[in-house]
Amino acid sequence: MPRVTFQNGAILPAAFLAGPFFALGLAAAQWTTDLAQPVAPQIADLSTAADWIVGAIIFAVPIGALFAIGPIMLGSYLLGQLGGHNPAFSLPVMWGLVGCLIPLLPLMVTGGLGVPEVGPLAGGLITACGGCALISRHGARWDC
Repeated sequence: MPRVTFQNGAILPAAFLAGPFFALGLAAAQWTTDLAQPVAPQIADLSTAADWIVGAIIFAVPIGALFAIGPIMLGSYLLGQLGGHNPAFSLPVMWGLVGCLIPLLPLMVTGGLGVPEVGPLAGGLITACGGCALISRHGARWDC
């Protein structure tokens, strides 16, 4: 049976980027919920936005890493084992798809996809899980 190893510490960078990925996906999904309103940024608004973004990233990195390290390790282990048995699961696109679909499972089961307030949260989770899965896959190597 092939053995999977993760080179270059692929799990830790994925965990530390989970929070910023989530914040980015949440912001993008929130912005797209109301495209009818025009956006007219002012110069003063941009400096305030930059301060807010830096502050959000400072808090997002450690908090996201705490929440994400367990699921990233579990998902990397499971997909690594599946990739050893079936070469299709060792492809980066498969890791990205699985990472993007995993946060949707609870929403599909509970019927939460029809609730408009869940959209930004789902966008943040999809961005974070998909991005972390691809970063983890980058360091995965199988011994045949």
